[in-house]
Amino acid sequence: METTIKDFEAAIAELEAIVKKLEDGDLALEQSLALYERGVQLSRFCHAQLEEAERRIEILNERGELKPALLRARRRLSHASVDGVEWYWPAEEAADADTPQDTVHFLAPFDPVVWDRRRFELLWGWAYRFEAYTPEKKRTRGYYALPLLWRERVIGWANVSVTNGALEANIGYVSGRPPREPRFRQALDSELDSLRRFLGLDSPAS
Repeated sequence: METTIKDFEAAIAELEAIVKKLEDGDLALEQSLALYERGVQLSRFCHAQLEEAERRIEILNERGELKPALLRARRRLSHASVDGVEWYWPAEEAADADTPQDTVHFLAPFDPVVWDRRRFELLWGWAYRFEAYTPEKKRTRGYYALPLLWRERVIGWANVSVTNGALEANIGYVSGRPPREPRFRQALDSELDSLRRFLGLDSPAS
């Protein structure tokens, strides 16, 4: 078994692979013990690397060099200020000004657009909570409500289920009613049809 450690990133990757192998449970006892010992070695290495990084950050902070360096780094990143909040995105990505497409998407509760609850509220102006573990009488949007993205805004939520082989959708809207544009209804039907195909369900009779 490999005994050297290249760097922090390599150690993390190898540690994740070891955890997966141990979780699968298909190894002999001797192999499991060897992997466990390697995992401990990698874990100690990563911990030491993090401690060293924290020590260097403290030194820079004490010297007053950290804040100017962070400001320079932030200036190099693409960003925008919206309602007093600074938003940053990765250098390889670009926020374009293209006209939003007339599409509807049901988002999973743990979609990157959704999981940061504070950011969600800042962007869309309403609070979303995953209520699968909330007592039924205390739920406000449903057991497994899926945020509904229309064009570039999340305007509501959908609770979908299958009853007698047919897809049922209960849609709620933040404003209390759906958008009036005919294209919204078409886009919503298209998303429902896509979900039916994914679940292997028949389309409703016209």
